[in-house]
Amino acid sequence: MTETINIASISGGKDSAAMALHLLEKGISYRNVFYDTGWEHPAVYEYIDGPLTKAIGKIEIITPPLPTLDENQERIARKYEDRLGHVSAMIRWIIKKSIFPSRRIRYCTDYLKIRAIKNLVKEINERGDIPVNIVGIRAAESAARSKMPAREISIQLDCAVWRPILSWST
Repeated sequence: MTETINIASISGGKDSAAMALHLLEKGISYRNVFYDTGWEHPAVYEYIDGPLTKAIGKIEIITPPLPTLDENQERIARKYEDRLGHVSAMIRWIIKKSIFPSRRIRYCTDYLKIRAIKNLVKEINERGDIPVNIVGIRAAESAARSKMPAREISIQLDCAVWRPILSWST
């Protein structure tokens, strides 16, 4: 039997938390997913693991695909990850690409979020279920977001995307 699987993309910010609480209030079932870049402030991990989980339920943590590093790159990555206390996809991609992401060189969203979402969506599609990526963004955040529809089919992700709080103010 085909089932719709709602994936609530949790960032650790106010908008994704509000979105998840809104879904709970509406009685909509969903799966909380946090795509861990390995670059968040320790307080974000504490919030996700503690108060946010208590408020919205279990949050699944997904690590994005990591790049293959040569021996020297691996040594450098481990040096910085030892300081952080965990594996960091962001550190590994910075080392692999030899540059930090910036406004002109944008790769972090694709490598650290989109690819992880695609893997999850692919798994759901292969089971014959219907994935819906639910995102807590607001049109008031930027000019680009103000042009986004509340619902759409994403060819890139191969699923429906729903932005239930798009029209909300802060």
